Amino acid sequence: MYFQLHEELAEGDKVMSRWSYIATNTGEFLGRPATNRKVTDLGINIFRLENGKIVEMWIAQDSLGLLQQLGVLTS
Repeated sequence: MYFQLHEELAEGDKVMSRWSYIATNTGEFLGRPATNRKVTDLGINIFRLENGKIVEMWIAQDSLGLLQQLGVLTS
């Protein structure tokens, strides 16, 4: 797996991270057997902190694209 953090921004009590990864599906995923397909995914996480700890998190990623790459869904 190759993970890349493209940027991270902080303002007030929130931190935003924009990331991507490339990986090969070599194990069971969502109850389906391994496909041995290479996939890429990207997303953004937003964290809200209180007293130095994460208390809330929001994630936006291309789940549909990931499922299409794995062959779970077709277009």
